[in-house]
Amino acid sequence: IGQRLIRRVCADCVQAYLPGEIDAARVGLEAAGLPAGRYVRATGCQSCGASGYRGRCGVYEALILDRAMRGAIDAGATESQIREAAAAAGMKTMLHDGLAKAAAGITT
Repeated sequence: IGQRLIRRVCADCVQAYLPGEIDAARVGLEAAGLPAGRYVRATGCQSCGASGYRGRCGVYEALILDRAMRGAIDAGATESQIREAAAAAGMKTMLHDGLAKAAAGITT
């Protein structure tokens, strides 16, 4: 299990935003590879102390050690093989959870 806290955008001063190539490159993607959604940016107001953010929320990932995953680990699978097996089993990484929250307008 992995978790991190991210900043939540202030609801009083949030602005809609369309991310470009530079924004996508920061997370290792192309702009066309970003999930569809309502992206926002933080602008700052009196409510949030001009920071643009108010509060936090978490991004999470969990690797389920089922029989197949345990077998791969016992067999000496490499990290990349374990990542591929986890993705094939439906694991969502913190990066994917964070991108989903950005696409939902929760964070930048």
